[in-house]
Amino acid sequence: MKKIINTLKSKYDNIKIIFRKRKIKTCIISLFFFVLALLTINSYIVFSICSFLAITIGIKSIRKKQILGFLSIILTLVLITINIVNYLKIDPNKEDPNEENVLVGNWIYNDSGGTYNFEENNTYTQYVTSDLEDNFCYGTYTYEYGYETDEGELLRKDVDFIYYFLILKPKKCIINGEQDTSSESKVEKYMVFAYGYNEGTSSVIINTTTDLYNKLTKKED
Repeated sequence: MKKIINTLKSKYDNIKIIFRKRKIKTCIISLFFFVLALLTINSYIVFSICSFLAITIGIKSIRKKQILGFLSIILTLVLITINIVNYLKIDPNKEDPNEENVLVGNWIYNDSGGTYNFEENNTYTQYVTSDLEDNFCYGTYTYEYGYETDEGELLRKDVDFIYYFLILKPKKCIINGEQDTSSESKVEKYMVFAYGYNEGTSSVIINTTTDLYNKLTKKED
C-alpha cells in the first residue's frame, strides 16, 4: 500500500509540474483526478486517493474563484456516495459457505426408513421405505445455493439453515415391483434443501409444489 501511495504521489507531482508549465487551471486538475477516481472505482485504495485529491484541489480552485472546481467537488462526492451505497448492497451471504456438496449422503426422511441418497456424481435414489428392492425412483439432480421465495426474496442463509434450490430429475421409478411408465413418474421435482448447520438443528427437505416438508436425519457411514 505504501508503494502505491508513493507511486501516485510521484505521478501527482509530475502532473502538477506539467500543468503548471502549461498554465492549466487548478480546477482542471481537480476534474482530472475526478475522472481517475471514476475509472478506478473498483480499486478501493486508488479510488480513495484520487477522490481525496479531486476534493482537496477542488477546494483550492474555489479559493481562486474557479467555479469549475465546485462542480468537480460535487461530482466526486456523488461518486463517493454511489460507491458507499454499492458497498452496503453487497450480500455477505452471496458465496456458498460450503465448499463441498453437503447434500451427498443418505438422508432418512420418514418413519418408514425412506431415504434420499445423493451421490457426488449428481445422481440420486429416493426410497419410500427401508426396502431397497422396491418402491424407489432414481435419476439425476442439480442444485444451487439459495432459492427465491414466493414473495420474490432470495433466501440463502439464516441463523439455522443454509438453503439450496434442488431439482430432482427422475429417470426410472419402481412401484410395487413394477416400473412406473406414467408421465407423472418423469416429472421434475422442485425442492428446497435446508441444510441445518448448527448442532442440534435437523436439515429439512421441502417440496415447493406441494409445500410438504420432511425433517432429515443423515445416516452415518
